[in-house]
Amino acid sequence: MKSTQSALIFFFAVTAPLISYAQEPSPSPPPVVPCADGPEQMGCVPGGWFIRGSDKGPSHAKPREKVWVQTFYMDKYEVTVQRYKACVKAGKCKRAHTSYNDYSRPLQPKVGVSWYHSVAYCEAMGKRLPTEAQWEKAARGVDGRTYPWGEEPAT
Repeated sequence: MKSTQSALIFFFAVTAPLISYAQEPSPSPPPVVPCADGPEQMGCVPGGWFIRGSDKGPSHAKPREKVWVQTFYMDKYEVTVQRYKACVKAGKCKRAHTSYNDYSRPLQPKVGVSWYHSVAYCEAMGKRLPTEAQWEKAARGVDGRTYPWGEEPAT
């Protein structure tokens, strides 16, 4: 169960049935659905094979493996405090309080939400949370970089 507090950051809708494969399955995966004009403020993440994980670093990142995902769309921007409050006011989301001082301004990302809050928000918006494979595919970009910003570790 995932009940720790986290930032409510990205949500997305898929363009095709959710399918992902670890390693090369038999039979081959279906054809990749091409990117098209997606929902407003969402970016297309093209489907196909990519390398997930790493053989270096912490155990939760291991092993490095080849994974296939179908094309999907992911929100470009974080869920703001203002947008989350609107969902609460509409009665579709439960209140979630941040544990951080001075981090609840209307245009700041909403933080301090549980996994359950995140799922409820996604459902209220007609979307869902990404799978682990989809999240990593989006973070690595189309060129398979180790980090969203490139190959250099964070400083």
